[in-house]
Amino acid sequence: IRKFEKVALTEKHAGGYQTAWLLLRSMLPNMQNPVNGALGAQIHLCRQYQTYIINQVKSASLKGQDVSIAIQYSSGLAQHIASFVKLSSGSNASVWEVLYYCLRCGGYANAAKAVLDATPAGSEELAAEQPVLYRSFARLGQRQGNAMCMFEAGVPMIDAQDRATILNFYDRARNLDHNQKHKIGVLALLCGQQLEFLPTIEDYLFGRFWLALQDGENSVSQIKEIGASIRKYGPSYFAGDDGGAWGYALPLIATQQFETALSFLAEAGGPMGLMQAVHLAIVFSLAHVDLTDLASALPSSASSGSSLVTILLVKYAQVLESEPSAGVLDALQYLFRIPSERDCFEEIASLIYRSPGQLAVLAGNLDQHGIHRVDCPLDKRLNKDEVSMILEKAGDMFKRRASDLNQANLSARLYMLSYSHTKILQLLNELISPPNVSNDEKLYWAEQSQNFYDTYLSQQTLVLETLNRDGKSGLIFTNQSLMKLRHFFELHRKGEFEVALKVLSETGLVPMKQDEMDLMQSKFRDLDPVLKAAFPTVLTGAVECLYEIFRGLKSSHVATPEVQSCLSELQFQARIVFLFSGLINMPSTCKNTIAQHRAHMIR
Repeated sequence: IRKFEKVALTEKHAGGYQTAWLLLRSMLPNMQNPVNGALGAQIHLCRQYQTYIINQVKSASLKGQDVSIAIQYSSGLAQHIASFVKLSSGSNASVWEVLYYCLRCGGYANAAKAVLDATPAGSEELAAEQPVLYRSFARLGQRQGNAMCMFEAGVPMIDAQDRATILNFYDRARNLDHNQKHKIGVLALLCGQQLEFLPTIEDYLFGRFWLALQDGENSVSQIKEIGASIRKYGPSYFAGDDGGAWGYALPLIATQQFETALSFLAEAGGPMGLMQAVHLAIVFSLAHVDLTDLASALPSSASSGSSLVTILLVKYAQVLESEPSAGVLDALQYLFRIPSERDCFEEIASLIYRSPGQLAVLAGNLDQHGIHRVDCPLDKRLNKDEVSMILEKAGDMFKRRASDLNQANLSARLYMLSYSHTKILQLLNELISPPNVSNDEKLYWAEQSQNFYDTYLSQQTLVLETLNRDGKSGLIFTNQSLMKLRHFFELHRKGEFEVALKVLSETGLVPMKQDEMDLMQSKFRDLDPVLKAAFPTVLTGAVECLYEIFRGLKSSHVATPEVQSCLSELQFQARIVFLFSGLINMPSTCKNTIAQHRAHMIR
């Protein structure tokens, strides 16, 4: 949090963002409940006004203006307030104005007591009010102690009897002295009435918080109403302020409408506003502050709490991705801040998917043996299993478009980097299927599959150990069966039918003898779906080979007993294939094709 604050208080972020941090300095340590949060906001409003008055007086003095006052007060703050009042209202300003600004600065107990000490007893201006005011300020001064702001010592409370007396003075002033706005303001605050002197939004919040904090039973309800009133006014009401989006965002933060404030700032504040909203969201998350608006009758939106932090972080990370001065690694640092581990991993995987050209930068590379991951920035922040999970998710995203050669390559690479050996073998099996199709892409993946087998599966390797340990060695059988079937169809296309049948027999998938039927049927039930899907073309290919051998033998040889025996054997094998297609429930098109070839072999 301090790192973010240090950045915020640099000259680059002067204005509303710095004010927000000064506000949060007071609020964050007091966010255990809405009342404490409002108390923190009130402390900020008081300190802010103290600073404003002191700076105004110093600035006037430097310009050569007369800031001297006739009375010397025992309180330094009272001295500055009296000088400020002289600058704004002249030397003959009412003592009530000085008292009002003592209240507005929150250091009113000691400062106001000092003003009363210096005011002659029986002064015409104060008349009957002076005794009760003096008594109230004296008690509150003891409570305030050395604190700069009375609210730092807790909620200031006026004695009930004194409050009733002050209420009578307040009613009289409203009727007889209605032009004395500062006098009415002082009395209103002390007796718990609505402040009518509200030149700025800060004054409005100060007056409303004052009343809400003194109403013990209904404080939370009143604080909610203050926030609802700010939202009801809406951003257009604050559009005239020089603070831009901050003109609306600051009152929202002060009234604990955090979700609305950050959402508005991110939308209306441009790139800088988005960055500032993101930084504040991170800070709120680190401070364990619920971002849901403190609302009254208005329901909070669905994207509250940690989900809002996630939304803002993802949005800003996407901006950084396209920034020449930033890039994917900067974006990654913000995604690491996502509160939910599941969302964090999902979004990092999405970042990898959106940045295929930066795959080596984000996901690292395999070592010289092609097994262990190296140079992966994720490994610096997460454990091995977490990184593997993210890279596997990214691999799944690329796999959705595996029909694209480049996407499939990226998917395979990520599966290797994530040690997802099962998935890479599944992917290769899908990419070399169906085995009867031959084109450049299928040939490429058949070559990759063979390389993968020769490198990782034909000898004892980590990949082979993983597959055996996870009970996935059947994928190796599927892979080699598909490769043999591809060879079978290649020989079929070349017209090398006898060699093709020999290769098919080596797969152990298609029976050619009666006593093989039950075994092959049982074996079929446990085959990988990708291998099962190839069977219609495999069986029709097998019977086509039988038919072509039958036709060639019959047309080129004399019908000797030996030739007749071979022809009968071929007919029998075609019959076995036909029966087997029925046992494993092949589609009718497959069985019809086999039946047609058998018919030609019988004639």
